[in-house]
Amino acid sequence: MIGKLRIKNYAIIDELEIEFGKGFNVFTGETGAGKSIIIGALSLLLGEKGDPDMIRSGADEAEVEGVFEKGDETLTIKRILSRKGKSTVLINGKKSSLRELKEKGKYLFDIHGQHEHQLLLSEDTHLDFLDAYGELFPLRERVGEKVREVKNLKERIENLKEKVRLLEEKEELYRFQVDEIEKANLTPGEDEELEREKEKLENLERIREKVSLALEEIYERDGSTLEVLGRTVKELEDVLVDEELREIKNRMEEALSILEDLQSPLAGYLSSLDTDPARLDEVMERLELIERLKKKYGSTIEEILAYKEKVKNEVFNKEEIEEEIKKLEKELRDKERELEELAEELSQKRKKVKEKLEREIEEELKGLGMRAEFEIEMKNQPIDERGKDTARFLISTNPGEPLKPLRKVASGGELSRIMLAIKTILSGIDRVLGVVFDEIDAGIGGRIGEAVGRRMKRIGRERQVICITHLPQIAALGDHHFVVYKKEEKGRVVTRIKKLEGDERIREIARMLTGEKITESAIEHAKTLLRGSGI
Repeated sequence: MIGKLRIKNYAIIDELEIEFGKGFNVFTGETGAGKSIIIGALSLLLGEKGDPDMIRSGADEAEVEGVFEKGDETLTIKRILSRKGKSTVLINGKKSSLRELKEKGKYLFDIHGQHEHQLLLSEDTHLDFLDAYGELFPLRERVGEKVREVKNLKERIENLKEKVRLLEEKEELYRFQVDEIEKANLTPGEDEELEREKEKLENLERIREKVSLALEEIYERDGSTLEVLGRTVKELEDVLVDEELREIKNRMEEALSILEDLQSPLAGYLSSLDTDPARLDEVMERLELIERLKKKYGSTIEEILAYKEKVKNEVFNKEEIEEEIKKLEKELRDKERELEELAEELSQKRKKVKEKLEREIEEELKGLGMRAEFEIEMKNQPIDERGKDTARFLISTNPGEPLKPLRKVASGGELSRIMLAIKTILSGIDRVLGVVFDEIDAGIGGRIGEAVGRRMKRIGRERQVICITHLPQIAALGDHHFVVYKKEEKGRVVTRIKKLEGDERIREIARMLTGEKITESAIEHAKTLLRGSGI
């Protein structure tokens, strides 16, 4: 329920605070006093879009704040509208979004006015009314969960099938690529070795020339390096007068030994340069092959080999994927069977409660002055998260007339009474904290007006009801009675509100009966209405 509502600078309201009571709250007052403005302010707290034009003249902002009580939980909601079109939402002091507020608002209040019947006119909601009446939402949620499981399985299967399809499309290509790489018989680092060999082969003559010259200079010609160094070592042996010179001579002997040892390897290296003239072409062809493979599969031999393994795994993984698909398809068949069983169970339960709800609504409408025939038309549809059924309300408001959808038959006043009948029946089940009825008594009066009031009072036993009314029969039934009036203060018209008790309430109901001139008989009639309401 809503405990308090504070309004500031909204329409002709400068500042106002209302303390609501439990049960049935009625608001009365002359036309234009501002009763519907209060409902508009409450709508802002439920997530309705704010209109900057509703900000009071002379003010930059309008504020609406409500304190809602839900069990042990207190929820404070505040809306601030600015002339710049910005809207601020605060929930328990924290900034929030209008979308979040609208979501919370669905569970706080339903607002129904003479021209606000979207819920009832939207056939999409009719199944919700039926399921709420039959307390079928837990079973419906199980259906929804199973639908989501089936959907997820189908998506997984389709994704795997697409993967298999792509693999089949590319299988021939993949096999060709694997074969091409394997035939190349690549070795990591091979390209670097080939580059070095290529450089050697391209410079073969120059290398051979330089090595031959080295052999000749060091070993072969008269006065070669080896000959001169050997002779020098011998000459030093005659003058070894100290250790320093002996050390130098020893190192020269080591150098001589090294040179002697290098002759054979150097000659052997020179012999090895007599290679097959076609070898350079072989090396070039091999490098060209590796370069082609690099352009196709990776920038290094290691990457090429890694790509080969990846592709091989993809090709041979197809069988594993196909096995997984078979397994998931079996699971899907089981889930679909379970879903069909749950949807059928839900459908059967709906059919059982359908006739009972139809008769109850007809009885309620009869009590509200409508001799109507009411039917809930159910049809099968492909299973979705709400089951396998659709539902829509059909009505005939005159005997002998065929049943037709609500939107084609019912007038505004009739829609109000139909909604009131449904709300009365669902009052112990509905999840909202309260219901607002904004002048739904238009076009009715007398006995029917009293019947409408008693239905609202009955709903008030289960949840809070706020009603704006022009009917004294309804006003007299309220657990709490507020009057809304206008007055002039400091040269401006403002809206004020007052909770009525005792004689003040009697006089207000008498005014509603006769107008501004209150007679003794009107006062007595008002007292009779209040006594009849049990107050």
